[in-house]
Amino acid sequence: MPLAREPVLRQGLMWTADGFNEQIGQNIANVEAAYIQCVGRINKEECEACLKEEGPFNSCVVIDILGWPKECAKGAATSTNAAVPMASPRPQEGSSSTQEFMQHLKPLKNAVIALSNDHDRSLSAIDANKKVWVDAGATMNSAIQKSVDHDNQISNTDLQSITANISVGNQQNAAVRTAADEVTRRFNDLAEAFSKLENFARGQ
Repeated sequence: MPLAREPVLRQGLMWTADGFNEQIGQNIANVEAAYIQCVGRINKEECEACLKEEGPFNSCVVIDILGWPKECAKGAATSTNAAVPMASPRPQEGSSSTQEFMQHLKPLKNAVIALSNDHDRSLSAIDANKKVWVDAGATMNSAIQKSVDHDNQISNTDLQSITANISVGNQQNAAVRTAADEVTRRFNDLAEAFSKLENFARGQ
């Protein structure tokens, strides 16, 4: 199923590597809950668990697939069941099955961590880009004001400063585009990891 949204915590914060490990851990029910949150549909009327503000997620989301939990993602995460039934339960459950599941979960966890890191780098690039262009604007305004006292002539020194600021600004624009491309790539990696985990859960 296609990725519909990022799992958002009740506080309104996006998942981070630490938050993912803390909330998901190695609990299969929690992993399923995160998957439902990412690919399911949002309930127009919140379920009882959501009305009570239970569970870690911000939205009431369910998944319309036979064999998956009927409660929303938060209900699945707070369920007392040791394991929520999958769409196609695997024939054998045990340590080997758990280890195999964790191997399929690892790329998903890595994708979330990588996405979080690239998201932070993207925000840093955007902030740096803003600062560069603010500085460039200040330099240009200063040069224009000084030119009024010099027959509207901008000095070579000011021209060089303006040119240098514009050059740095263009470099920062490129850095922002690169960071955005990395975030997009991480989203694709995350969607692929979810797809592989879904196929494993279905026994494919």
